[in-house]
Amino acid sequence: MSEFFSGALQTSLTMEGLLFATFGFLYGAYCHYSSLVTPTYPVRAPIVHKLARACFFICIAVTLDALLAILIIVGTILLTGVLGLLLGSGFIVTIVLIASINWYLALAM
Repeated sequence: MSEFFSGALQTSLTMEGLLFATFGFLYGAYCHYSSLVTPTYPVRAPIVHKLARACFFICIAVTLDALLAILIIVGTILLTGVLGLLLGSGFIVTIVLIASINWYLALAM
């Protein structure tokens, strides 16, 4: 793998991890504000809708970042032999799993 693609893959995976952490923080805040509905205050706080929209946009960013990482993996790692195939497949499964978790939670909001 060339220096450029190695750096691009590391950056892409790091960015996906940071976006996943940000999504987790915002989803926790969404759950907190959604659970504050009581008979005294029957309407959810207005911030809940903004948090749901922010989580949706983060899902889009994670999906784009995942596609970029998968493209790099397919173009560079999978073509290097059996070990590259196993390593690349493991990365791809992890990337798709992270994006799937984000979309599952965002669509349930």
